[in-house]
Amino acid sequence: MVDMSTQRSFGLALLGLFLLAANLRMALTSVAPVVSDIQADLGLTGAQVSIVTSLPLLVFAIVSPLVPRLLVRWGIERTLIAGTGLLAVGLIVRSLPAAALLWVGTGFIGLAIATLNVTLPALVKRDFPDRIGFVTGTYAAVQAGFAAIAAGLAVPISHASGWGEAGWRLATSVWCVMALAAFAHLIIQGRRAGREAGVGTVPSSSFNPWKHPLAWAITGFMGFQSAMFYVIVAWMSSIEQSMGISAGAAGVHQAFMNIGSLVGSFSCSVLLSRLRGQRAIVVAIAVMMGVPLIILMHAPQIAGLLIFVEGIACGLAFALSLSLFALRSRKPETAAALSGMGQGMGYVIAASGPILLGAVHDATGQWTSGLWIMVAVSVLCLLCGLAAAKDTTVD
Repeated sequence: MVDMSTQRSFGLALLGLFLLAANLRMALTSVAPVVSDIQADLGLTGAQVSIVTSLPLLVFAIVSPLVPRLLVRWGIERTLIAGTGLLAVGLIVRSLPAAALLWVGTGFIGLAIATLNVTLPALVKRDFPDRIGFVTGTYAAVQAGFAAIAAGLAVPISHASGWGEAGWRLATSVWCVMALAAFAHLIIQGRRAGREAGVGTVPSSSFNPWKHPLAWAITGFMGFQSAMFYVIVAWMSSIEQSMGISAGAAGVHQAFMNIGSLVGSFSCSVLLSRLRGQRAIVVAIAVMMGVPLIILMHAPQIAGLLIFVEGIACGLAFALSLSLFALRSRKPETAAALSGMGQGMGYVIAASGPILLGAVHDATGQWTSGLWIMVAVSVLCLLCGLAAAKDTTVD
């Protein structure tokens, strides 16, 4: 996968990266549309259902900082093979007819995706060192696109199965085909390269990201932009309905959010390949995150347009945060260390966002305070992003 001497090898490496990227959200986004069926089929309480969606984030936060050590021991290819294989197993186990296996499978999925999330920036740094911005932005767009596909097809697949409330099992497990495709591609490419997958381990690095201010800036940007995304996904429909917008319209606006995220991710790949720095992108992200929220408080009748702009901002921010892991490092092992720290702490911040906004709403009985907190988060994204966009590396 590392031989980039021919156009064909470059294309195959890019195909492998995009197959991996396609798997990073489908296992998660396919759950929400059928969560009521999961609850009815397994007899779960509301609290138990919330764990189904929050457990992967908890696993991400715990596991991500540990993945760089795995890369030192196993190397990039072997780690990716283990991650895709575990993802396929997790998708199947989660769908089996036993409530306990729902939690086991969900845990496997969280572990697998955390491993892939941290490893991909190191892969990009190693195999595409001259195309980091374009490649990362494009794979973020692929990730967003397949996430939307999995969410959009979940209910139709469930209904088409003819299994009633148990149709969620097929709707959420069918995506193991994509995990197996990525798994097979890694195996085949390793053999074609004339070596065993796993040869070419990532060297051990003495770099400690936890002591570097630039690493903390990258982590802050990753965390705050993720918090904004998860807050919008969790609460924006409720916020809109409190403004008199129908539940149906709010649901359509969530689709606008996903489309905007896809546009933003791909736009980031183009901007990073054409601009000399990232500060202009950071400013654009902060403006598109904060200003629409202020307008929403005064003009909810254009909520659809405003949420579409929020989606673009979130897509730009996500793609940029992934790119920073490679752009601010010279070596793949450093990119892996940055990715482990950034994604580990980032998901702690991200998971805290919806909880904080929900608590503020419970305490105040209104959403205005929460919207201003979101505006403040956009300012934090600006501050961390400008610091992270400094034209230097941590190593």
